[in-house]
Amino acid sequence: WLYQMPCIDSSGDVFVSVPLLTDVALPGEPPNLWLVALGDISGKGEFASRLKDALETEVIRLAGTTTDPASILTALNSTEIDPAMECAFATLHVVVIDSDRHELTLANAGCVPPLLRRADRRVESLAEKVTGFPLWVIPEQTYENVTLPIGPGEVVILHSDGVTAVIDHQSHIFDLDSLRLAIAQAPGGAASVGQSI
Repeated sequence: WLYQMPCIDSSGDVFVSVPLLTDVALPGEPPNLWLVALGDISGKGEFASRLKDALETEVIRLAGTTTDPASILTALNSTEIDPAMECAFATLHVVVIDSDRHELTLANAGCVPPLLRRADRRVESLAEKVTGFPLWVIPEQTYENVTLPIGPGEVVILHSDGVTAVIDHQSHIFDLDSLRLAIAQAPGGAASVGQSI
């Protein structure tokens, strides 16, 4: 289930979702590997939107050469995407979902950790200790992968920090506790969890 709702017209929200080609894929079969990248460019407006487009294009290009999330982040961190990007940075998750192995591999450049709803509806943070600095902050930064099994009935939630910064008409903030509650109370799978959030 995928959903994006920028709060302004020119958004720096990064979102990529592409199948990865493998040697074992049979013609006509759905892909068994899928890459998802989610993040945010610092700043707003036309510059952030332009940099977002360039970063998404580069993620797709790199996904054509490697399925390793940490390698993708390391390559992005050492690439000058836009010569005018002084003082810009980006947070970014890169995740590869392997449906044959029932696992995902993720690397994180400064994003809030993803959440996992277990089959018994417990909600926990994933891979908090493998978060590296955002892209373009430390040129020599390298990133680490973590591979996690995903069991039947479990739902992984990748989200930006914008989700937990929403304020309602009564000035209540939708904070991390509210997010965890919405995830835990949602019936069914990914679509219902997303709609609950």
